[in-house]
Amino acid sequence: DEVGDEVVAALVLVLHLGPRHFHGFIARDHGVVPAPREPQCEGQGEAEQTLKLIKDNPDKFWPGPTLPLLQGITPPGKFLEIGSGFGYNLVNAKKLGREAYGVESSEHRARVCEALGFKVYRGAFEELDIKGRFEIISHQHVLEHVKDVNVFLKKCSELQQEGDFMILSMPHNLGEPTMGVLMYLPHIHSF
Repeated sequence: DEVGDEVVAALVLVLHLGPRHFHGFIARDHGVVPAPREPQCEGQGEAEQTLKLIKDNPDKFWPGPTLPLLQGITPPGKFLEIGSGFGYNLVNAKKLGREAYGVESSEHRARVCEALGFKVYRGAFEELDIKGRFEIISHQHVLEHVKDVNVFLKKCSELQQEGDFMILSMPHNLGEPTMGVLMYLPHIHSF
């Protein structure tokens, strides 16, 4: 798709690992899936509230913008979501027959993913000891928060082989409202 003169808030890239470099293309505009906030579930912690909302209202949270990208990648293989959040993409990957794993630094969000039945590595991806091969690695709105992008991408590449895929998205620096960036988690990098 052509972007034209519009300012895109974020881009999604799908990288196909070639023999010596990534082959990338813009897959589509990427919308932000808001964190569930309402209704409040009295007497429960945040993780339990979120889990209840997701289970009671699955249509509000899935399929999400990553599903069409996952549907276009065959064969199924293992899926690793770095910054798995509340597990939206993990659920989509599982629905498509993939073995799905998450990486999450938020304790609250990691508990939600685990309650949905997923193995979650907790902490900063670069510091974790993750073994094995993942045919698809996804990290969406993560790269701008990473201290050393080269270390992060090198670790991703160590978990993949030629022909595997990486799905990533990051905010477009011209499309981000300045106050939103200042009030949210700090972006160390701008793309």
